[in-house]
Amino acid sequence: TTEIYTLSLHDALPISWLGLASNTLVWTTSRGSQVVGLGQTNLAEDAWKPTARGMSGVSPDLRWIGVYRAYSPELFIYRHPGLEPVTRILARAAIAGFQFSFAGDELAVASRGHVEFWDTRDWRPARVMTNGALPHVGVLAQPDGRGWWLARHEQRFACLHAARSLEPLLPLPGSVAPLAVSPDSRFLAVSVEARRLEVWDLVETRARLRALGLDWVDIDP
Repeated sequence: TTEIYTLSLHDALPISWLGLASNTLVWTTSRGSQVVGLGQTNLAEDAWKPTARGMSGVSPDLRWIGVYRAYSPELFIYRHPGLEPVTRILARAAIAGFQFSFAGDELAVASRGHVEFWDTRDWRPARVMTNGALPHVGVLAQPDGRGWWLARHEQRFACLHAARSLEPLLPLPGSVAPLAVSPDSRFLAVSVEARRLEVWDLVETRARLRALGLDWVDIDP
């Protein structure tokens, strides 16, 4: 079954971002942030926690919350659900987006010309993917932990890369952008020319590639 929730947004509440993960909503405003349940519409006046103001994201395992301001290289990490400050990550350029791996052990931060991968155990950079002056503006993790989808805006090009080696595995046609992956990593939702939505069966796609001798070997865990 699908449940639909309607939230009434108070005009006086200066909302910067509304983050969603599982059954959790993270409200980020000029007053700080607040974590509530998905069906909870009332915000407690005494529940706001001091955080950076900007765009937020929640790790799929519900351990971490990240917040960054537009055109800023700073990403602030907080612990879920109490919003205790954990660390500040400084990217190499203004951040275009970020996402945690589904296991919560890694964080990918996209900025102009780079995608940096950080180990959440010690919050140190693990590796970096460099792409000249072209910005990676989209980063999407495979739930099975076997890859990252990276999308380059200026070329309108996206590709699935191996999780650890970052070797390119499956380039998408031009003007096709990955949007979401099903929890079992089988289905990929894509935007086509920013005009229509398609859902691809990745198991069937790989079977057809295998028949053509174009499939890859899964070497990353």
